[in-house]
Amino acid sequence: MTPIRGAIILVTLAAVGGACSSTSSPPGEASNKVIVTAPTSAVRAEDQILKIGVLLPRSGPGSSIGVSISRAVLTAQRLINQDGGVLDNPITILQRNEGSDAATVLASARELIDLGVDLIIGPASSNSALAVLPTIIGADIAVCSPAATAIALDSFPDDGLLIRTIASDTLQAEAMASLLEDTGLADVSVGYVDDPYGRGFFSALEQALVRHDLNLKATVPYSINDDDFGTEAASLLVSGSGSIALIGDAEVGPRLLSAVVKQDAATDPRGIFLNDTFRQPLALDVVRTIQPNERSAIHGVAPMLASMNESFLADLNFGKSPVSSSVFASQAFDCVNLAALAAIKMQSTNGRILLSQAESSTNGGSRCSSFVECKPLVDANFDYNGPDGTLDIGRDGDRTRGLFEPFSFDADGRDIADGAPFAVPT
Repeated sequence: MTPIRGAIILVTLAAVGGACSSTSSPPGEASNKVIVTAPTSAVRAEDQILKIGVLLPRSGPGSSIGVSISRAVLTAQRLINQDGGVLDNPITILQRNEGSDAATVLASARELIDLGVDLIIGPASSNSALAVLPTIIGADIAVCSPAATAIALDSFPDDGLLIRTIASDTLQAEAMASLLEDTGLADVSVGYVDDPYGRGFFSALEQALVRHDLNLKATVPYSINDDDFGTEAASLLVSGSGSIALIGDAEVGPRLLSAVVKQDAATDPRGIFLNDTFRQPLALDVVRTIQPNERSAIHGVAPMLASMNESFLADLNFGKSPVSSSVFASQAFDCVNLAALAAIKMQSTNGRILLSQAESSTNGGSRCSSFVECKPLVDANFDYNGPDGTLDIGRDGDRTRGLFEPFSFDADGRDIADGAPFAVPT
């Protein structure tokens, strides 16, 4: 990843606020209060027309992500319809604004439900997903999420109506543990933001450390309301030799990082490993103040969000900056293709039936990466892998494998690639 590409992607991620991870808002609490509501519309008759609703940010700071997802969905629609459509009918795409609050996303979801969609792609934000899923699932509508990574969604009571083509933060925790193991140091101290997001991520990382035979030396939660993180930094450093893992949100995480580096400067800087939210622009000013020898000890890991498939990017026709504009594009493209292929295989556009095929359509059989390639194989076993070649969905509707990218920072505080992307699990 070049610094320019990274900077563009960072602005996009900061804008969506909770697509890849949640910040100070409480997704975990929201998930504990879920009540699946009664259906808001009558059960629709099977009309053999695949209608896909799309909930994405079409205005405001998250609109750049909306552009990427919309372009991917419409490209998939065009390619599918050019190849004969689904069940002898063209597929229909209906788009509505996700907005930036629960009221907007709920109103838009109800519009799509009333329009009789079979499947909804989105929303982009994890917090929006947690807010709107009870309404959508209560209407017996299927959901394919290309962007919401929150661990709170891992165990969401979705009644089999939710799949995610983006990797959960549970897999990101596994990727972080893998990097920590690569240091050769057995001991790890972990600082995590003490909110539902941070606690969920820490729990996943704690389990991953055990799988990688690493010792949890110290556990230090920190509050989003603290003004000074000197005490927390000292607790992480007093634990002795080993690596430090920091789980933060985009706002307070960089301040803890600054405190740790400041206290660690008197010694040989140890390895500090970060989750993906540290890539956001709020960390720039902090990283710029860190001396080169200390900055070289800071590493992070994040899911691959922008496709590197040149053929796919050409289909999207993003122009001069295709890579930086394709955040979540391949994941949204996968949602449409999986639904279309399942509809042909099952001779149905019922969303529940469509999602029931996600596991079998992405594991085993003959590999294929597009609707056109996979369509001739629907009566046999096929393994749809999408443009990026790593799509495997498990029985619970979540990905069992994800592609992650190590990152570090340059002298200007911008994130840069720090090694080749790797799959988790390998």
